[in-house]
Amino acid sequence: MDRATRTPRNEALRDKPKEENNRIPFTVTYNPGLPNIGGLLRELQPVLNSSNRCKNAIKEVPIVAFRKPKSLSDHLVRAYFRSGPKDEVKELRNVILIDVRFVISFL
Repeated sequence: MDRATRTPRNEALRDKPKEENNRIPFTVTYNPGLPNIGGLLRELQPVLNSSNRCKNAIKEVPIVAFRKPKSLSDHLVRAYFRSGPKDEVKELRNVILIDVRFVISFL
């Protein structure tokens, strides 16, 4: 906090250049039972560096990115619509009307 008060306002508000990050993301679906994947990747990086082909492809330790697992609602609810739902509803209504008329005609 002391360093922040000593920094002039103009210097603090100035945009700082971002460091370029060329690390490859290693994407995994999150599970609390998973081991420390970042530690494993750091530990096994020398194995990748032993091959010239792998060393050129993966220069730095990959960064771990976690994907959200599908929830129960994701499995139960569709996120897309089938094509032509209005036509299907109309056909369904016509079938129901025909069935109701058929039942009424026999009463």
